[in-house]
Amino acid sequence: MLREWSGTVVPRCVSWMFDSAVWTLPGDSVRPRIALTFDDGPEPGVTERILSTLARHRVPAAFFMLGRNVQRHPDLVRRVADAGHVIGNHSDTHLDGWRVRTSNLLTDFDRGADALAGILGHPPHWMRPPYGHFTLPLIAWCRRQRQRMVMWDVAPPDYCPGVLQRDVRQSLDRWLRPGSIVLLHDNAASGAVTPALLDDYLPRLRDAGWDFAPLPDSEQTAPSWRAAA
Repeated sequence: MLREWSGTVVPRCVSWMFDSAVWTLPGDSVRPRIALTFDDGPEPGVTERILSTLARHRVPAAFFMLGRNVQRHPDLVRRVADAGHVIGNHSDTHLDGWRVRTSNLLTDFDRGADALAGILGHPPHWMRPPYGHFTLPLIAWCRRQRQRMVMWDVAPPDYCPGVLQRDVRQSLDRWLRPGSIVLLHDNAASGAVTPALLDDYLPRLRDAGWDFAPLPDSEQTAPSWRAAA
């Protein structure tokens, strides 16, 4: 699929130009490991199933949440936090940073951060731009807000209409590499595929020698601007 290819190959080609973002895990582990991340939630009926699957297989993850969903489902946000997973800012309404005015984009991220802070009791330390479409003003905003941008280098098509579990599994088999940050979703579109896929796929990966890691500490992986800001 074109979306699968562009969501995986393009990040691998451009990541070296934008080292203020986290694209992969550091290579300091004996066993190959990956990080699982989920965008667009929390979504009732989907996020709970993913949480149960992660708990059953003892896998950490990161959830990049939309402010509008955070406000609708605060109890789900607390469940993710209580389970020990990372929670990040995915903006408020999922605006495309390449299609809207900068002021509107930054306001949307401010609102997303405020929604999370109101529930978590502290501002989020991580963020991810919708569609991966970041801009230089958004990078500057991350610097001011002390929110580290997290991208990815594997993007299975779990959000595509009509996608099957085998499509997502084949994408993972094709593109996973040690240190990969995997982009998945806990939204309505992925609900019929992603939770069930993970329940089967996570133990298979473990049996094949893979480990699962949380995102690296935001301060330890901070780029040079973090110390100078």
